[in-house]
Amino acid sequence: MKRVFVSAAIAGAMFAAGAATVPATAQPGWNSNAFWRGAPGGQWERISFLQQRIDRGIADGSLNRREGMRARAELRRIRFDAQRLRARGGGR
Repeated sequence: MKRVFVSAAIAGAMFAAGAATVPATAQPGWNSNAFWRGAPGGQWERISFLQQRIDRGIADGSLNRREGMRARAELRRIRFDAQRLRARGGGR
């Protein structure tokens, strides 16, 4: 009997873990068009737009300090890659 309960618990944990790994694009509330609403079309303008969103998120508390630092670091890498592409003649 104990083995049945343990097996059921393991099966339940596996099911819950599988549900938690659904990609963000498959979540019912996600709308990629809403995310970019109001964003400019150029790559440098979009980088600036994202920097403003990150700063606003930190200021209003929707991003905590760690999330803000991580987002800024990622945007810094994107900016660096864009500058490198521009220097090679592949960016605008």
